[in-house]
Amino acid sequence: MNLFFKVLPVLTIMLFSINSIAKDNGLPDWYDFNRDAVLDLNHAAKIADGKKILVIAGGEWCSWCHILNKFIHSNTEVSKLLYETFVVLKVNYSEENMNQEFFEKYPKIKGYPAFIILDSNKQYLASQDTSKLELGKSYSKDAMLSFLKKWN
Repeated sequence: MNLFFKVLPVLTIMLFSINSIAKDNGLPDWYDFNRDAVLDLNHAAKIADGKKILVIAGGEWCSWCHILNKFIHSNTEVSKLLYETFVVLKVNYSEENMNQEFFEKYPKIKGYPAFIILDSNKQYLASQDTSKLELGKSYSKDAMLSFLKKWN
């Protein structure tokens, strides 16, 4: 039997497991301009259980936001470490909802997507320009893992 058909079921289970970690926490895995970012942050803090909170600022209009999402969900090692380290909160920034009340508490964002790192008590720790993690037309696995290990 072809090795591909032996490995495929295992890979499928791993990917579904990682995606369920991201989605089963009550927070969206997309940028929803109808959501209240302050309420979502409060929820993230309640479920953080000692983890840090990674706010990913962006929008459905943002091509690099979609590239980042695809990159995260197609790299098992990155996804695993991401969700072990952080509660991930996607916060929309768009014409429909700029979430000014939310974003005014943090340093000005220069490009999207952008990372804002908070502790489990919602205290600001740092920001990360995701362009520093890019490689060609995607993201660098090594750079992303280095970023995640720094905060793990």
